[in-house]
Amino acid sequence: MVPRRILTIALLLLLCGLFALAEVPEKRFELSPWVGGMFYSDQLNIKDSLAFGFRAGYNFNKRVGLEGAVDFSMADIDDPLVGPGASPHFTFANGDLTNIFYHGDVLFYLAPEGNFNPYLVAGAGGGHYGPDTGDAENKFLTNFGAGA
Repeated sequence: MVPRRILTIALLLLLCGLFALAEVPEKRFELSPWVGGMFYSDQLNIKDSLAFGFRAGYNFNKRVGLEGAVDFSMADIDDPLVGPGASPHFTFANGDLTNIFYHGDVLFYLAPEGNFNPYLVAGAGGGHYGPDTGDAENKFLTNFGAGA
């Protein structure tokens, strides 16, 4: 009986999101966790992985917002290029890679009054790539995209 009750409560909580409006509020601070995927170029020999993070943002008005984010990803390295005469991306063929990305973004809302709210985003920040061998690297990153 308990699992059925938990399932019913979870379903009702998920359905509550259907009634949310996408209208952009002015002068509002927002916090949001997220879960998704990190997809790497095949040239890097890093396997795609689960990713998650946290964002904090502020909407100055209905058209412009600013946000800061920290994103995490734990990926596997599968680099067949390691060997004599090769030019590997890493100094080892297999292992784990912990990535931490931190960035600031500017958001431009295209239709802030409607229930469907497309936006453009652009930003810059940094990335910390930490393989389990200890040969960590820090890189400057830029990002851009669109969403709704």
